[in-house]
Amino acid sequence: MPTVSLVVPCFNAAPFLAAALGSALAQTRRPDEIIVVDDGSTDGSAAIAATVDGPIRVLPTANLGIAAARNTGIAASSGAVIAFLDADDLWTPDSLESRLSFWGQRPELDYVFGSVACFGDATGAPIGLPEPGRLAGSLLVRRGAFDAIGLFDTSLRTGETIDWIGRADAAGYRSAGTGTVALRRRVHTSNTTRDSSQLHADYLKILRRNLTRRS
Repeated sequence: MPTVSLVVPCFNAAPFLAAALGSALAQTRRPDEIIVVDDGSTDGSAAIAATVDGPIRVLPTANLGIAAARNTGIAASSGAVIAFLDADDLWTPDSLESRLSFWGQRPELDYVFGSVACFGDATGAPIGLPEPGRLAGSLLVRRGAFDAIGLFDTSLRTGETIDWIGRADAAGYRSAGTGTVALRRRVHTSNTTRDSSQLHADYLKILRRNLTRRS
C-alpha cells in the first residue's frame, strides 16, 4: 500500500484534539505520518498534540485559516497519498484501511472519499443518516493531484474542499465514494460552517466559479 500522510489543521481545539489524534492512531492501518498544523491556537492545542505518542509532528503557524493550514501540512508531508482530519472530528476505526482497500480495487481513481456520519458533541448521539461526504476528513488524494491542480484556496474561510473538488472534477480527475462511513463529524457551536454569513459568501463565490468553468 502507498505511504499516507495525515494532515490535521488545528485552531483552539484543545477539548477535541486528543480524541481526533487517538482515532487516527487507533486505525487498523495507521497513517505513516501525522502532521498537526497549529493555526495560531491560544488554548494550548499544540502542547496537547506534542504529548500524544505516535508519528506526529507539530507545525506552529500564524492564524491564517484552515485552507492555509492544510496547505502547510501538504507541503511538509512526504506520503504518496494525503489524508485529512479536522481536529474536532473522528475517523472510524477502519477508515483509512477501507478507503485504501477500495482504492486498490480502483487504481484508476485520483481521489476517493468515504461517507460522513454527524454526531452531537454533548451526547455523542448520531444526527441524521450517514451521507456520501466530500469533506476533507473523508478524502484520500494522490499527491500528484495537488501538484497538478494546486492547493486549497486560502481566500475561502469555508467551502475550500468543495472548491478544490470542483477544480479537480473540471480538470478530468476521477473519484468515487466507498459507500462506507470514514468520518464522524462532530457538530458543536464552534464549527466553522455555522458562520452563516461567511458560509453564504464563500459558497456563492464557489458556485460562480463552477458556472464559469462550465460556460
